[in-house]
Amino acid sequence: MTRIGKKILAAVSAFAVAAGTALSLPSANIEADAYYVWNDIEVEEEVVEEVETFVFDPNNFVLDSDTGVYVYTVKPSKTTKTTSSKSSKNTVKKLTCTATTGTTASLQWKANSKAKYYKAYMYVASQNKYGLWEKFSAGSSHTLTGLSPDTSYKFCLRAFNSNDKVLSTEYVSFSTTAGAPKLVLASSGTSCNITWKSAQKDASGYELYYLNKEYRSWGSYPTAADIKNKGFALLKKSDSTASEPVAIKNDKQRTFVVRTYKVKDGKKIYSDFSMPKQTISAEAYVNALTLKPTAVVRGEEYELTQKYINKWITADMSNYEKFDKILTEVNSHGNYQDDITKINGNRNVWQIMEKGEGQCATWAFCCYAMMEYVGFDIRVPRGVRTSGQQHFWCQIQLNGKWYDFDPHIGDGLSENEDNQYRGYVIQEYFG
Repeated sequence: MTRIGKKILAAVSAFAVAAGTALSLPSANIEADAYYVWNDIEVEEEVVEEVETFVFDPNNFVLDSDTGVYVYTVKPSKTTKTTSSKSSKNTVKKLTCTATTGTTASLQWKANSKAKYYKAYMYVASQNKYGLWEKFSAGSSHTLTGLSPDTSYKFCLRAFNSNDKVLSTEYVSFSTTAGAPKLVLASSGTSCNITWKSAQKDASGYELYYLNKEYRSWGSYPTAADIKNKGFALLKKSDSTASEPVAIKNDKQRTFVVRTYKVKDGKKIYSDFSMPKQTISAEAYVNALTLKPTAVVRGEEYELTQKYINKWITADMSNYEKFDKILTEVNSHGNYQDDITKINGNRNVWQIMEKGEGQCATWAFCCYAMMEYVGFDIRVPRGVRTSGQQHFWCQIQLNGKWYDFDPHIGDGLSENEDNQYRGYVIQEYFG
């Protein structure tokens, strides 16, 4: 077939693809781009050809007796000629997937100096074709996001120049890790029970790690490198089950993570690590605090606070005993007053301890004054219950993290993870 014939055929094929039905792709990240959908990817590449030419020599000539014309001699010379052609040969080298999580994959490759931007395409098995996943600027690495856990993928990476011409194409296959297990800690006194729920399909075992201090990188799932670099140690592992309770003593501050695995072709395939969970008895946690009294309240409120603290608190008490005593006493004083007009919002300690009535804010600010006087780092959030009713409660800061408790209903310390309240925080009292 002639070169012109090939071009006409290629144009007809491209039109047929573009005019066809758009792909139904499995991810919201995938852009519907029917033009860049193919079965056999062709790559535009430079082709170097050797061409024979002739060099004119003006000093070398003879007389042609038949024609009477002087004929100059030419010498053959070989030169090269660069052309552009289509080929299925890949020209991007060393595209690799260096790391995966349940939803991401990190790609690396040798940068193309002529590349203006790249496009990543995902193979859609049901269509037996590739569809555009995303476009990004030139470089030598990129992290694909929005992937599904525990899934095998094939991706194609294409480099484009400033004229939107394809410079190179390369392929990579990888599998994302399984999603992270959900770790649950239940502690009471000096004992703790750890359980988890696997997110990995057909998980056959687990590895449980611990750290004898707080892991401060909250908000993200740790990688295997994080676990190694932060000094986590393997506590227990099993090849027989993907989840089981593990009982430990809870007399120290500890952080736990767990990951599961399944065995395929004799090789362990691990899930992501769980979100770290920290456990310590409330008593040990509070006793570890260094109290710093600030005495924010003023006037009569200060005098009443001082009066009751001197009555309740002794020098030999631990921090936890101080906390428990104040919470118990404030909670046991007063009755709920439905008529808000009978509540003086500027005299909360007096309202609870002397008058004996109040509402949620009255108890919260009374407890705030007492604990702040002793030296706890405490604040009063104002938000809305899940029922829609406005509510005030207290939070105390323990080792950089805020814990909820409610002096009105008597609830003790708990992590603020249940979204029971939403709203904002009042940082000052009688400021």
